[in-house]
Amino acid sequence: MERLLMQSSLSKSSLIYPHGSYDSSCNYCDAGEDQKGRICYGMVADQLTCEDYQLLIDQGWRRSGTFIYKPNNSDKNTCCPQYTIRLDTSSFKPSKDNKSTIKKFNNYILNNIIKDNKKEKESTTNNNNAATNNNPTNNNTTNIKNNIDTQIKLENDGNNNNNNNNNNNNNNNNNNNNNNNNNNNNNNNNNNNNNNNNNNNNNNNKNNDETIIKLNNEIIETILNNGMVLIFNEQDKKILKENLKIKINSNKTIKETGSYSLSFGIFNRYRSKLNELSITIDQIIDYTILEFNKTIKNNNYNQFNLEKGQNNHINIKMDSLPQTLNGFTKTKTLNTQNSNKNLTTTATTTATATTTAKTDEPIHKFEISIHKPKCTDEVFSLYCKYQKIVHKEDDEKTKSGFKRFLIDSPLIPIIHPDESYDDYVNDGTDEDDNDGNENSNGKDDSIEDEEEDEEEEDEEEDDDEKEKEEKEKRKEKEDKKKEIKNHIYKIGQKSKTLKTRKFGEINTPKPGYGSFHQYYRLDGKLVGVGVIDILPECLSSVYFFYDPDYNFLSLGKYSALGEIEWVKKVSQSVPQLKYYYMGYYIHSCQKMKYKANYHPSQLLCPETFKWVDFKKAISFLQPNKKYSRFYFDENNSNQNNNNNNNNNNNNNNNNNNNNNNNNNNNNNENNERLTYFEKEPKLLDQVRFRQKNFTFHFSDVSVRFQNLLRDQVIDYINHVGPELTKELIFYFK
Repeated sequence: MERLLMQSSLSKSSLIYPHGSYDSSCNYCDAGEDQKGRICYGMVADQLTCEDYQLLIDQGWRRSGTFIYKPNNSDKNTCCPQYTIRLDTSSFKPSKDNKSTIKKFNNYILNNIIKDNKKEKESTTNNNNAATNNNPTNNNTTNIKNNIDTQIKLENDGNNNNNNNNNNNNNNNNNNNNNNNNNNNNNNNNNNNNNNNNNNNNNNNKNNDETIIKLNNEIIETILNNGMVLIFNEQDKKILKENLKIKINSNKTIKETGSYSLSFGIFNRYRSKLNELSITIDQIIDYTILEFNKTIKNNNYNQFNLEKGQNNHINIKMDSLPQTLNGFTKTKTLNTQNSNKNLTTTATTTATATTTAKTDEPIHKFEISIHKPKCTDEVFSLYCKYQKIVHKEDDEKTKSGFKRFLIDSPLIPIIHPDESYDDYVNDGTDEDDNDGNENSNGKDDSIEDEEEDEEEEDEEEDDDEKEKEEKEKRKEKEDKKKEIKNHIYKIGQKSKTLKTRKFGEINTPKPGYGSFHQYYRLDGKLVGVGVIDILPECLSSVYFFYDPDYNFLSLGKYSALGEIEWVKKVSQSVPQLKYYYMGYYIHSCQKMKYKANYHPSQLLCPETFKWVDFKKAISFLQPNKKYSRFYFDENNSNQNNNNNNNNNNNNNNNNNNNNNNNNNNNNNENNERLTYFEKEPKLLDQVRFRQKNFTFHFSDVSVRFQNLLRDQVIDYINHVGPELTKELIFYFK
């Protein structure tokens, strides 16, 4: 019996077609193209809900265009097991490398300073020099880099002179006064240089001090204007002002208490007054923090966060990332504003010069905007340049291949109502339209001219008819351009919320859920593109490509930090969206090691699909052991420990207990080794199929058809699991 599925419910369903297991050459090791060390199970997704894809990636799946795949890590022929890695952004702690990346980027944006990197390859420098002919920014870049090289050389010479001076001083003490005089002159020069450096540092410290003093005054005014403390007279308020001072914390306590703290201990002097009105010091502290977040924070104090500390203190912490990056993400990488009613929402990043800038305005303009994925000439040419220079791929790239890889997506979009959906009407290319030498009738101009010559006698009679026909065809062509070319965007919708099975109804972040491209522009030039998926619980980074001429900015690392900051911001209004997925981690591949620099990250256990702390997970991966399970049932471990203790007390009972435990463990292991279908054979009839306009179940088809499908469907069940077996629809086109 065939059952009809209505179009309305189909738009909220995931349609997939399994291709089964396949092998291919590995790109992460030196096994060679002949060695098929990459074993995967793959499916093509015609359309996929964001929630279903979230479930898939939480079971080790990833997508490439509309093709979704899952590595078979346990296969003995797999050379490089791939483990899904993610970061809980709410606990993110920037590493030294992370901070260095941001500092380097900010120095360039604000002051056009490029940090010299001795490890930088000579080829990168050549690429930068080669780009100077067409890019005025690169002219400045090259000149500054040369100046820095010269400066470093001079500084090194100065250091050598200092060393010589010290040696000369020792000799001078014995018998040479002239050298002493020379050395004194050199030392005076060095002292002058040091004084200049100290002055610069003092200026920076002075700026910081001034900011803290202003913040201190604003907080005091907030406290004194609080209705709870109006009981104090002028003398009391004077005492409060003198004692409510922000203090710098010691280096030992900065991690816990932040850079600064403010003590409210002075209020203990007025405890009796406060008790009469049932006012506590905690209430005054809570009010202060609340008012700071509501009003003061927006007055150039975005870099500060106030937290309630111990012993009547407020801890004042600086943001985990430097102020300039916060300036970039203040409008936020993806938390963007509309522009001309397009989803081409632009977040212009204006780096304020109040922190480390030496100029009043940033020298470079850096922008991040978000778009629907589309293949423009600008994006495609950047992709080709990146693949050729960075990945050494010399084969000619095609737009169709690029589209399949990084444009096409099966994710059904849910767009925030404040964003414009108009951008989804056209995919941004006119490749399907005949705009070459063909006219509106679809004929070549030369052929058209010949036909007109032959029909010259009847031209006047047919003039009106042709004009009418051409007008209709032009209108038809314009209407065709306005059609939604990708059916994914036809079934998408605008909504403030998304209904999920796991969390119920959740908020929609800006710009929405689905697949997007982030454009990174430097002084108007496209220098990077980030391909991302926004899902109910995470931002999943799909791919990032950039202009190799800007290698010195570490745009790949910077984009990751920006995406982490976006997730942290969004999680305040969408609490479950707090994870940042970085794709796969391969322990044996050096190129993947950078993903471990984002702490604290987790790896997905390939057998239990439980998330395990990164350090704990990799402890199971030894040099000669590329694959391992990461998660083990603690109850079984505790039970084994208890039984081992009993063994020490009673050997006879031990033998019995060990036998029983071994039997239990064997049963558990055997149960775990069972496939999903072996554990739950009823899943076979819970698979939904679709062909044309009909959906049906396994039992609805003939026995012959069942025999043809059975093995393929069971394999599919064992790879997607019980929950997705019931949700996904097996689609026959």
